[in-house]
Amino acid sequence: MGSGIRDSVTALWDRDYGCAESMLYGLLCGVDDAHRLAMTKLAAGFAGGIGHSGERICGAVAGAIMYLGYTWAEEEGSRNGTVYGEQMKAPRLDIEGQEDVLYGHVRQLLLEFESQFGFLSCGELRRDFASRAGNESFNGAWGNAQVSLCCRNEVLPGVERIVRQLTSRRSGSEEERSK
Repeated sequence: MGSGIRDSVTALWDRDYGCAESMLYGLLCGVDDAHRLAMTKLAAGFAGGIGHSGERICGAVAGAIMYLGYTWAEEEGSRNGTVYGEQMKAPRLDIEGQEDVLYGHVRQLLLEFESQFGFLSCGELRRDFASRAGNESFNGAWGNAQVSLCCRNEVLPGVERIVRQLTSRRSGSEEERSK
């Protein structure tokens, strides 16, 4: 993962796609274009804190969570220890004995994002960016150029970097296991 992904993410952002769509599209760089675009549509309603409400989770984080699900989810559905109504024989563990890898990576993404940016909510992030830019009277309006640049230049690369770190941990763990 690297600048090719970042370029894909920002290229969609620059074409007025939402943050969730841009993030998911960029992270899905290894998927054929038809499937990549179809999956990206799933993220459309998550932009701007979900439906541009501004008060829910950052859309870039939502897009990254969708990517993590695509990457790490089991082929069979699971919820509360069951697979399609049957009790699982053993809990799904990652190689270090941790609980479900997908949920662990999602929680790690959320923790690292909040640690880096201070907030998970789109609205709080946008107000913080506006305040740092000296726009204390920011009313949350979409299309604010200063705030949009912060999303494009800070949040999108920040989320991509966190996902890249999670992916490299997985690759490193798989290499260790194969030794």
